[in-house]
Amino acid sequence: MQVDKEAFEYAISKIDDGYIFEQFAKDFLAASLGYNFIPVGGSKDKGIDAFRHVFHRKNHEKIIYQLSTELGHERKIYATIKKLKDNNINFSKLFYVTNRKINNSDKLSDDVLEKTDTHLTIFDIR
Repeated sequence: MQVDKEAFEYAISKIDDGYIFEQFAKDFLAASLGYNFIPVGGSKDKGIDAFRHVFHRKNHEKIIYQLSTELGHERKIYATIKKLKDNNINFSKLFYVTNRKINNSDKLSDDVLEKTDTHLTIFDIR
């Protein structure tokens, strides 16, 4: 069975409840990324909705996932980075996953890197 991409985007974009979107995104990412994806989150999550450790021969990465339905994505991204740093959480990269469209996401990623020294990848509705 094939999923209609436009219908799927429409349905996902209508989720306004952050908890419901977070649960969906965690399940989807866990199925896509496999066993090394670790969903966390909820209250007092210190800015982490999920994370993944990637081990290489000489080092490793800790990738943090922030899942959000908020319209103010730029404010949410910077607040998440501040929260992670305030909680002394070491991480290599931040993935921001949203059911909203984010225009100029490459520029935003570059600005975040320049201002916070944080590598950011954005997965928006597209």
